[in-house]
Amino acid sequence: MHKMRKNIVSILAFMVALPIMAQVGSYQDYVKKQKEAYAKYKEDQEKGIAALKKEYSDFVEKRNKEYADYLEKNWKAFETFKGIKRSDAPKPIELPKYTPPAQDTSRAPIIPGIALKPIEKPVIVVDVPTIDPKIAPRIKKITEVPVTSVKRNIDFFGQRMFISVDKKLVEIPLVEPNEKGVAAFWRKVSDGDYDPMVDEMNEAARDMNLNDWGYYQLCLALGKSLYPAEDNMAMLTTWFVMNISGYETRIAYAKGDTKLYLLPAISGKVYGLPYLTIENHQYYFVNADNKQVPAVMCYENSFDKYSKPLSLELNGCLNFEEKYKDRTITFDKKLPAVKVRIPVNTVAFYNTYPQADLSVYLSASMSPSVKDSMFAYFKPLMQGKTDKESVGLLMRFIHNGFEYQTDQQQFNREKWFFPDEVFYYPACDCEDRSALLSWLVRNLVGREVVGLNYPGHVALAVDFGAEPAGDYVVSGTHKYTVCDPTYIGAPVGETMPQCRELMPKIVAVVDQASQRNLTEQLWAKVEQAGGYPGDGDCMVTLPDGKVVLAGCFDTSLKLGQGYVSRGARDCFVAAFDSKQVLQWVKAIGSEGADFMQAISLDAQNNIILTGNFAGTLSDGIYRIPAGKSVSVYAGSINPAGSMLWLKNLDLGTLNDSLYYIARFKPNGEIVEKKLIPQTDEEWTTGLFRKNDEFVAQGSVLFTPGMQAIKKSVTHFEATFDVAEELKSESDKLVSQSTESNIASLYALLNILNRFENELPGDAAQRCLDKYNPDFKNRSALVYESIGKVDFIKNAQGIITIKSRDESELNFKTLRIKNGTRLKVLAMGNGNIRLEIISGIKVGKPLMWFPLNYVMLLKRDGNLLFDYDSDHVKVTMNLKKDILDI
Repeated sequence: MHKMRKNIVSILAFMVALPIMAQVGSYQDYVKKQKEAYAKYKEDQEKGIAALKKEYSDFVEKRNKEYADYLEKNWKAFETFKGIKRSDAPKPIELPKYTPPAQDTSRAPIIPGIALKPIEKPVIVVDVPTIDPKIAPRIKKITEVPVTSVKRNIDFFGQRMFISVDKKLVEIPLVEPNEKGVAAFWRKVSDGDYDPMVDEMNEAARDMNLNDWGYYQLCLALGKSLYPAEDNMAMLTTWFVMNISGYETRIAYAKGDTKLYLLPAISGKVYGLPYLTIENHQYYFVNADNKQVPAVMCYENSFDKYSKPLSLELNGCLNFEEKYKDRTITFDKKLPAVKVRIPVNTVAFYNTYPQADLSVYLSASMSPSVKDSMFAYFKPLMQGKTDKESVGLLMRFIHNGFEYQTDQQQFNREKWFFPDEVFYYPACDCEDRSALLSWLVRNLVGREVVGLNYPGHVALAVDFGAEPAGDYVVSGTHKYTVCDPTYIGAPVGETMPQCRELMPKIVAVVDQASQRNLTEQLWAKVEQAGGYPGDGDCMVTLPDGKVVLAGCFDTSLKLGQGYVSRGARDCFVAAFDSKQVLQWVKAIGSEGADFMQAISLDAQNNIILTGNFAGTLSDGIYRIPAGKSVSVYAGSINPAGSMLWLKNLDLGTLNDSLYYIARFKPNGEIVEKKLIPQTDEEWTTGLFRKNDEFVAQGSVLFTPGMQAIKKSVTHFEATFDVAEELKSESDKLVSQSTESNIASLYALLNILNRFENELPGDAAQRCLDKYNPDFKNRSALVYESIGKVDFIKNAQGIITIKSRDESELNFKTLRIKNGTRLKVLAMGNGNIRLEIISGIKVGKPLMWFPLNYVMLLKRDGNLLFDYDSDHVKVTMNLKKDILDI
């Protein structure tokens, strides 16, 4: 992490150049007219918003009251079940060591039940990890009257934080552990101003990059902070915040008992925890201390039909302030030792985990400090090696660098490790070694893997993309070579002897790293043809191995027969086979600026898509007229590329102060649609699936092409009136407590996001020479970076960066492709987020990672960088780390 903090300086330098570039062009009169038009627009807009706010506020109040009434009357007895046991097949106590054969022998594939026989039509049983939908945005109260809040201190795995809590919420009297008490608690809390508290909880979770289980732990920490001596009240607080935040969570009690049980629904398999079942969802007794619970009283209805179960997947890096434990690992006398900094706070978080499915561990991410060590050590050693040789090196590292003990020997219980934990504890067993090898192969070699779950043993198998090298299994269209990190000294392709006649269950791995490599390769083809991604999830994989991408193009798309945009921007969907050969492409567009927001799959593997459009939308067959304002579309394309349906979701008149939700069936039948007043919370734009329905959701303000006021400023003369506008807006921001060094950057981005501009770098340099002559010497790196940019252009919400000679801009730790695209999001809390659509990477040779976004934090002048598929976060200060370099 320390190295990456240094390596990210160049991109900070580039970003700080943006406000300087705004100081060109003359549009003072234009700005005045636009302000007048905008004021009139806002006046008209606010009349409708006031009515909508009243209607919405009444709805929230009514919904909370109805749920309290429901909780008071609709409980019934539920049978409880013992926690599921993992396989009790014994693991080997002493591991076999590989002895090379006298001569090479050919290997037949390992197929369950047909070991060592030729393949004809193999059938493999696959454990597929659960992939959950996104949470629908929270429905919030609209409170006009300020409330008295108190700050509550939370110590969360070494993170000290303070959450604002309505004073009324800490004065709730103790309630009885039954339905009347639970309903009374809901009434008391929902009558208060709980949204600021939940906002801060969600913001803290985003800052720490918490997964679902981490958010539950944060809610639990809040409950215990508010009620340290009252476990039932702490559980009720946790339950309330989880429900308000969109998680499927229940509360229950056993007759004759004084304890309230918290029961979140958890997707995937969970072992060891007692549970009950409601409508095919398993709800787990997370505060039952792993003891069996008698029959309980509970209820059936969810608070919110859009709520989701907790996922235990850990696909992102936790962003904790850490304490570290150092470890040195020697695995080869000819090579230097591996030095690793192990995050102690992160390991403490892992210790809260229930026993999850094997796929969770095989798919897990790694903390930044360990990740940096692995990249820095192994990437240079892999230079010039084949993928098979590189995997062999990683296997040797695990074979010789880690002691073996079973969980029973080390802990007297079953405990599977996340990759970080393999470094923390003195010994590990086969599941733990496989989790570590899975991460190393996916991230350092870029190959897909599957787990091999034998009775009493776990190994790994790797897809080398060609004929397998030794023993292998088949899953779908891929052949995976056995790679066993526990068979000491064994090369790639050798199966442990006691497993050769056993039937392994293949465990699929959520492979963000190799998926990232595939995504980059496919998007490189598409970007060369003129396309780029939309928002949200714009890639899905079909069961036959086809990969489907969705996005936008501005002028032309040279894929297949080729397409020319009908307006400022059109959309497309394209499918590629497993060899990255284009299978089909479908273009969708109107006369205006259209945008693709996300795609998903229905149960029949048809592609469901959603986006926005501003004219008559057509794919060549369907023609869909827009409404009075920008409209939202949804559609469906079958796996062969034929449009099944395309329609306007008819949400009504949209403006910058609205969010929208539209729920529809796979055939396009609209079930429900809502317009919601804008709140301070970040709004997730995209598409998610809930059972057999889809929810399209978005923010007008955050979505390219949807904002109401977008005008063009394209003339650039040697006048600098815009500098006065920039200074005026910057001074205003400073007066509103924006940190002074970042205020000009904020001011520029506000202007750039409001109007369409072209900002050439050489004109910006001339502006600097005239108005800030010391800058050239004080910040030479920034000044030089400005001159390499031909222009930055905002077109209907998407900013494009182009280099002077159309080549890639290469700095020490930053790569900016010609045609890089990003968008500016003005967040409700006053911060600004630069979201990278495509084209920017950070790092250094052999270690390049895609940049996801940059968040500008207005009050302290910091910039938060989020990069790579597992969302590593780095925070740096604009003045100290950039302007003073």
